[in-house]
Amino acid sequence: MTEFYNFAQNSGCIFMKKTLGIFIFAIILLFSCQKPKDYSPIPVIDFTRLIVRDTTDQSELHNKIVLYQIYFKVLDGDNDLGIDTSDSTAQDSTNNNLFFTLLYKKNGKFDTAQMPIPLDFRIPKAQYVSIYNYLKATVIANLTFDPNILSSLFDTIKFSFYVIDQAHNRSNIQETPEIPVNFRGVMVDTDTIIR
Repeated sequence: MTEFYNFAQNSGCIFMKKTLGIFIFAIILLFSCQKPKDYSPIPVIDFTRLIVRDTTDQSELHNKIVLYQIYFKVLDGDNDLGIDTSDSTAQDSTNNNLFFTLLYKKNGKFDTAQMPIPLDFRIPKAQYVSIYNYLKATVIANLTFDPNILSSLFDTIKFSFYVIDQAHNRSNIQETPEIPVNFRGVMVDTDTIIR
């Protein structure tokens, strides 16, 4: 009788272990088979951080410059943001996809500064493999200016910017905080659009 009881007890443990294993496998399968999030094909950008520092340019003269490093997040639902660097047309400046505007404060209001060259840049196509069809990334843009010219023209500036994907969808426009031209340091935006 004792042997039968022990056998029955052990059989129950084996059954419980198998049931528990199947239950855990079912939960893992359920969560791994969830449909990925469906994002809009129109890119969304979100300013996150600005770093301003003095440095020198890459020329032989090592001219003094002010570097504005602008960090922002981008979310593109169909992952067509960026230009393939192997594309022969990528050398054409009309293929820029990141556009900045320098704004300056005058009489309490911001106006667009006329720049000698446009502040347009090219975001390359991200080189990674993903099972999802969307892009979430952080972009760092480096803008440089002559500190003497900047301080002689303006007291307070800020930048507005947007991106355009390969289907010519234009993102929302984001802005940096107001930046006194003599500011050096870090500004962080804690409000987030993209999670």
